[in-house]
Amino acid sequence: MNYLNLIKIFLIYLICVFHLPYTAFSSQKDFKEPYYTNHDSWVSDPNRQKPPFLSDIQKETWFPPLTKVKTSLHLDNLYDLNHMNQTFSLKGIVSLSWNGKILGWHGDEEKGIWIGFNSINNYDFKQSDWYEPYSDSNNNKAVSINFDGNFNAKFDYRKFPFDDQVLKIEYETDTDAYEIILDQDKKITVESNFNKILDYNIEDVKVENKIKVYPTTFGMSDYENGETYAGSLVTTSILLKKSYLNSFLIYIAPLLLISLLLLMNASRLSFDKGVKLSLPPASLLAIIFLQNDLNQTLPKLSYLTYLHYLYIYSYILVFLCFLEAIFSYDDEFNMSEKSMYFIRRNVLILLMNFVVFLLPPITYYLVI
Repeated sequence: MNYLNLIKIFLIYLICVFHLPYTAFSSQKDFKEPYYTNHDSWVSDPNRQKPPFLSDIQKETWFPPLTKVKTSLHLDNLYDLNHMNQTFSLKGIVSLSWNGKILGWHGDEEKGIWIGFNSINNYDFKQSDWYEPYSDSNNNKAVSINFDGNFNAKFDYRKFPFDDQVLKIEYETDTDAYEIILDQDKKITVESNFNKILDYNIEDVKVENKIKVYPTTFGMSDYENGETYAGSLVTTSILLKKSYLNSFLIYIAPLLLISLLLLMNASRLSFDKGVKLSLPPASLLAIIFLQNDLNQTLPKLSYLTYLHYLYIYSYILVFLCFLEAIFSYDDEFNMSEKSMYFIRRNVLILLMNFVVFLLPPITYYLVI
């Protein structure tokens, strides 16, 4: 009876422990996130918001935006990729051009235009002040905005040290997308040798012009019931390709050398246990130092990288090599003991070869 009560108490405890986090997690599901759409869908959407000052007849023929602003991006310098802080630094110029006046919803109010970047904070981010745009005889206007600062990044390290990364630069107008839509040129211009991140190469640059629809009105009263704020967003993605040879020499080669030494040590038939037992502890210390260096390079992650798996396999290899050294050959073994020794030794060496030569490629292509 006492055992049954203990089991019941334990089950109730488990229910409470697992139910509380689930309840907290469930309450977070109520958060609403913005959604994205392209320009064509936004303009042709029959459910889009109409300016509240228009009459019903005017609303039928009204199409956003009132002004389409052409933009282009020039990159001067890409530098200081920080893995620990998940940031990178970028310097460049955004050029804006449009025709005529930028009018608000009411059609009689000329408005300015300003863009904000997805920078880390405004204290370290440098952005040129707005000045009067250049205007020609056809009322075409243009202005350029210089920027330099740190941007947030979402790195994926699952295949580290053979990881390819994507850096995203985003800028958005401070004006509703019902009034202004940004349309960036797909071709990005760059300075020669603008990439200062030496262990990555620029593989490609992609541009997306999107509308970001927020689940809120930000306290503005101009919206009808159920309608929310929307902003014009431009996302430029820089695809970085890792230098695989450098990654192999820096991260993989030391582990591979240690693994081969352990494998050679285990494969060598020796009568001296001291000689075979000396290598596993030394290898273990070397692996710990190497992993400590990795921990100082990458941030704390919720998943294992490819290199973490290799360290795990290295620890397993040290353990197997240690086992093989403990059960070393003794010249005084009888025939039955010799037979069992060689069977056990061959199994251990087979397992070690599997860990060294098969587990790494299997992990890379099938696990991560």
